[in-house]
Amino acid sequence: MILNKFLYQREDNIRKRWMDKIVASYPDRTAVFLKQKRDQFANPVGHILTSNVEVILQKFLEEADLKEFQGPLNEIIKVRSIQSFSPSQAISFIYLLKNAIRDELQDEALNRQAFGELLEIEDRVDELGSLAVDLYMKNREQIFELRVNEIKRTGFRLLQKADLISSQTDSNLK
Repeated sequence: MILNKFLYQREDNIRKRWMDKIVASYPDRTAVFLKQKRDQFANPVGHILTSNVEVILQKFLEEADLKEFQGPLNEIIKVRSIQSFSPSQAISFIYLLKNAIRDELQDEALNRQAFGELLEIEDRVDELGSLAVDLYMKNREQIFELRVNEIKRTGFRLLQKADLISSQTDSNLK
């Protein structure tokens, strides 16, 4: 693929454009913080985004198998699934890759073959988007399960304190 080689040469520019677009999806104050703080301990979200965007883009340009994206995609989605994003906003960062690629190609004249390759590249981004939806739902299910379990534990402890359940019941539950 001619276009893929071209994009590989411009990997740094695409990564920067993509990261800028992702950061812009956050509220203004958060976006400024994400851009300014580079330390993984002072800015763990920024670190997770930056390091995993890099891995995803490398694998994408190498045309890696979809399974290889699960780890880095899941790291970003874990963060975005607990933030105040709607589901579509939480996974929208994947589709911003299309925009970053288009922006990088903006000044290039595309022939028919290159345009066809661009469509194939965009189809691969769409596949990543589908995977992102699955991962998002899996993460949200885990969050809800944790909440339900915590509510159950809290209710059980309250009943114990009120002497409505004996401590023998507690040992039977374990």
